[in-house]
Amino acid sequence: MALRLIGSAKFRPFRNVWMLEELGLEYEHVAAHPRSAEAAETNPLFGTKVPVLVDGDIKLCESAAINTYLGDKYGKLVPLSGTPARGQYEMFLHAAQCELDAQALWIHRKHESLAEIFGSAPVAVAHARSHATTTVKAFTAHLAAGHEYLVPGEGLTAADILFVHCCNWGES
Repeated sequence: MALRLIGSAKFRPFRNVWMLEELGLEYEHVAAHPRSAEAAETNPLFGTKVPVLVDGDIKLCESAAINTYLGDKYGKLVPLSGTPARGQYEMFLHAAQCELDAQALWIHRKHESLAEIFGSAPVAVAHARSHATTTVKAFTAHLAAGHEYLVPGEGLTAADILFVHCCNWGES
């Protein structure tokens, strides 16, 4: 089995588990937590963060990068490079990752749920909540305009997986 995913599906690696399952690929899943020995041994950039995908000699981190790599490699769930659909895919993927995940959900979690580690920041948490609402409204307005998925004509993509996971995280 060539593919190995390191990271508990309780966290962002869930996005990669979903992608691997949608692609119907065989893989080994190591349900490691952040700051674990497994993560430290494999993460090529950030030491102890998850997820990490090992595919032969390549090691990748960051859930969106992993899913885009898998989609490109196996020809599903990611539009072809250089097409208008790929441009829209990249737009929605990066907007979900930067605006919703990093700017809203992580700031909220970091300074409210994990305040004992990162410090309390009530103003930042309030802004993060507001920003999450604004971002989700932008995505849902696009979907309400008659699009079943984020990238018109493409069906389910890795951008949809990321957005749905962020919405589920936001509800929890």
